[in-house]
Amino acid sequence: MQKLKTLIHLSTSGLKRIKYYVITNTIAFVMGTMVGVLYWDIIGEQLSKELYGIAEELSANPLYAYIYILGHNLIIAISLGFFSGITIAAPTIIALVNGASISAIVVYVQEKLGVPAILSIYAMLPHGVFEVPAFIIATSCGIDFGVSTWKRILNKISSGKYKARLKEEVALLLVSVILFAIAAAIESSLIILASILK
Repeated sequence: MQKLKTLIHLSTSGLKRIKYYVITNTIAFVMGTMVGVLYWDIIGEQLSKELYGIAEELSANPLYAYIYILGHNLIIAISLGFFSGITIAAPTIIALVNGASISAIVVYVQEKLGVPAILSIYAMLPHGVFEVPAFIIATSCGIDFGVSTWKRILNKISSGKYKARLKEEVALLLVSVILFAIAAAIESSLIILASILK
């Protein structure tokens, strides 16, 4: 119980501290969705080829589907989004690309397969509610990690303050992992359900 209280305290204080990075990455994500709508044919074509082959494999094995989706999200958001933070700008670019990918697929499915965009959005909504915030939190932590690391290297913040920030970042990343795990469970279930209803 004490560990849970500590996690809640660290993640809440961390989220307050990085709120401007969260706003920045949310704006980047939204801008990315606009890019995806404008260039859906180029982005959607490429993504659909990748996703089609993967979807067939995933629908055959529920456990593999869950592990693959969770692993993919963790690699993109935490490995790339967080650790690329040392460059400071990379996590925001990753947020923009993610937004573009999602909207491009929605428009592509509508234009090429005749599936109304609203149905695609409804299909994404159950897991997107967990996945998008998790993604934005993880990439925002990445910016904070980069800024804090450079400040520490340049001796702009003390070692104690740097360690305190790292603790908050780890707590927020743990929250992201939990949200990604919930999203992966929903997404893998939807893929399997779609394959049954074919």
